[in-house]
Amino acid sequence: MRLAQTVRVLTAPGERVLVWTMHPETYWLAGRPPASRYLTAGLLTNHSGGRSGADVGEPYAVPGTWQVFRAETAADPPRLLVDDSRGGDWSPRHLPTLRALIADRYRPAGTVDGARLYVLRDR
Repeated sequence: MRLAQTVRVLTAPGERVLVWTMHPETYWLAGRPPASRYLTAGLLTNHSGGRSGADVGEPYAVPGTWQVFRAETAADPPRLLVDDSRGGDWSPRHLPTLRALIADRYRPAGTVDGARLYVLRDR
């Protein structure tokens, strides 16, 4: 709940956010629209509950999902990116595309309950 409250504080109503998570209810609790059709990291990484990280990462994604994800986030970048992976096998450190997106366009904005927050840099 604290994470959703923080998302509301850092964004305005209607501003899209990306919550890199396996908990899509964060969007609903925060009252903010998702920046991508992929509400969890599962289709982009093959991560799912109860499975080890052996077959998790960009090479194991559903074909075409990263191309769609890149297009969605490039056309209208989310104002806030929340990494709620908590260092799991589907965290940005294991995903070159997501890691590059964060490094190129975002600045750190703190941590809430283990989730790392990044705010879109003004260009």
